[in-house]
This record gives sequence, C-alpha cells and structure tokens, in this order.
Amino acid sequence: MPRLGREIIITRNGKPVVRLSALPMAPVGYGDLAGLRIGDDVSLSDDVLDDFLAR
Repeated sequence: MPRLGREIIITRNGKPVVRLSALPMAPVGYGDLAGLRIGDDVSLSDDVLDDFLAR
C-alpha cells in the first residue's frame, strides 16, 4: 500500500528516541464513507453529497 508523508526522527542529545512514519493508506471503496456525518452548515450540491452518503 502506498504511504503519504515522510519519516521524521526526533532526537534527544543527538540520539534518536522517536521515529514517526506514515501509516499505510488503505484503499477507500464505494460505501466506506456511509457513516460520514456532514454538518448542516456545509453547502454542497446533492450530486456531491450522493457520492458520500448512502441515501
């Protein structure tokens, strides 16, 4: 799986103590965002909302 971002190493007194790296990106399939909640103050067309919400 592809990863986004880069690795960051945090050091203390010149010695590495923590390594932060990107998590693997899982593919998003149709219906994966069915539980997504969109606030009432967001203005999107119905076509766009239909792509995210299972109506």
